[in-house]
Amino acid sequence: MRFFAIHDRHGNIAALTICPPDAPPAALVPDPGQFLTEAEVPEGAIDLADPENEQRAVEQLKGFRVEVKPEGKLVRKTSPNTG
Repeated sequence: MRFFAIHDRHGNIAALTICPPDAPPAALVPDPGQFLTEAEVPEGAIDLADPENEQRAVEQLKGFRVEVKPEGKLVRKTSPNTG
């Protein structure tokens, strides 16, 4: 599964959604000052097996934040108008 989190600059999670591995990313729109990040979730960190126990998953999620490490890399353009 792929997890997408909306969070603030400190990594505090405001929303989390799950998508199957082959599905396109969910259409989440963060509010101003928030970010959308695909995040790895450790195995067993959040119990999603019981959909009726959503509140338990929410409580478990409060113990986590998103750690964002930019992996950007500058590369030279091949032409002035295109990448």
